[in-house]
Amino acid sequence: MKVLNKWRTRIFYEFTQLAKEEQYHLAFT
Repeated sequence: MKVLNKWRTRIFYEFTQLAKEEQYHLAFT
């Protein structure tokens, strides 16, 4: 169960980073 939670946190982190980069690109355009 703990491993799954860690995995979910990892995906959430990746998704947040992706969203930040998207906003960054949109702000620059």
